[in-house]
This record gives sequence, structure tokens and C-alpha cells, in this order.
Amino acid sequence: MTHAHITAPQPLLSTTVRAIAAIGVAAVIGLVGAGTAQASHTAVETCAQSFARTAHVQVVQLPKVEVVARRAA
Repeated sequence: MTHAHITAPQPLLSTTVRAIAAIGVAAVIGLVGAGTAQASHTAVETCAQSFARTAHVQVVQLPKVEVVARRAA
């Protein structure tokens, strides 16, 4: 009778490599988040400047209205 020795599977990557990879992924996510926040602020500033340039008051003179008939109350 042959006895098989079953051992626990060994990880493919060491703990150090996995920790460095996790830190790298977190750094990339942080940079992407900072980039999108900056792009959002730039878009809001551009939009606000665009509205500020066109937000002037224009007075409109409407023609006089003639009452033709009145409705019975």
C-alpha cells in the first residue's frame, strides 16, 4: 500500500510581490481619481466662464396688444 502525502498548495507569487502589486494598483486608482477630479473642475470653470460671457441683459420692446373682445364673466 502506498501512502500519498498531500501538501497545501503553494502560492504562485510571494507575499512581497502581492503587496507591491496591491500598492501599485492603489496608486494607479488614486492617480486616475485625481485626474478625473481635475478634469471635472476644469469643465466646470470653462462652463462658468462661457455662461458669464453670454449672461448679459437684453431689453426687448414688445408690440402693443389690442383687445378685440372681452369674455363674459
